[in-house]
Amino acid sequence: MLALAAARPLDERGGAVALSLLPALAFCALAGNLAEEVLFRGLLQTRLEAATGRTRATLLSAALFAACHTFLASTVTDVGWPLLAFTLYEGLICAHLRNRRGVLAAALAHALAIFLLSSALL
Repeated sequence: MLALAAARPLDERGGAVALSLLPALAFCALAGNLAEEVLFRGLLQTRLEAATGRTRATLLSAALFAACHTFLASTVTDVGWPLLAFTLYEGLICAHLRNRRGVLAAALAHALAIFLLSSALL
């Protein structure tokens, strides 16, 4: 996704972000995505694992994560299904990271991806 975004001109991606805003953007990316990861990977995936096993829990938590971004994909932005495909992919990566390294690793990866996409640094 970062490669696709970087291939488009900066003005088509929303324009430059003031350097003075980057610390606040980084904080919001970390805090917001930590909350999502605690909810989807810490709570939901853990409960799904107990009921369905690790593989199904990983797939279900990623699918539910993507489904919960439908409003964002269709109303807040005009990106549509590519945003849902990205969130499904991101959900699978974060679910796998949670299985291997824990919720904090998933939250850091999620926050870094969102920060890089939203900061226009790439």
